[in-house]
Amino acid sequence: MRIYVLRHAHADPAGPHRPDADRTLSIRGEAWARRLAKDFAAGIFGPPPARIFASPARRTLQTAEAIAAELAAPLTPDTRLGLRAELEDLVLLARELACGLDRGPALLVGHNPTVSEAAAFWCRGFAPPPEPFEPGHGMAFDANNDAGHPWRPASRVL
Repeated sequence: MRIYVLRHAHADPAGPHRPDADRTLSIRGEAWARRLAKDFAAGIFGPPPARIFASPARRTLQTAEAIAAELAAPLTPDTRLGLRAELEDLVLLARELACGLDRGPALLVGHNPTVSEAAAFWCRGFAPPPEPFEPGHGMAFDANNDAGHPWRPASRVL
């Protein structure tokens, strides 16, 4: 099974009257999300995600919606990827997905520092940890049978 962890695309800055959860993608972020969608559909990063999970924050949902629309994949908002998510939340979600009946590729769209922390956590013992992800960047991991290292780095997502 493959999972992709992705930071949402570039967003407009926060304002004094707009909660962080309501921030939307910038024009640049919208274009990047469409590019990611086409690249996922073309198999640039490996097998396209069959299901997508995203933080309920608007910018993250917008990123995930662009990809889900291109792939005709179901999108599920999940607070374990939300603004207040912790590394343990994302790790547990990935574990649930790996143990579930549907083991098709999954995309998890969230926020820094959590997505970058998860990538660093899963890289330990295999590869140097990646730098914190820029908006719209992430990494792919394949399930690994080694209990000490449940995920093996597969590729970068841009």
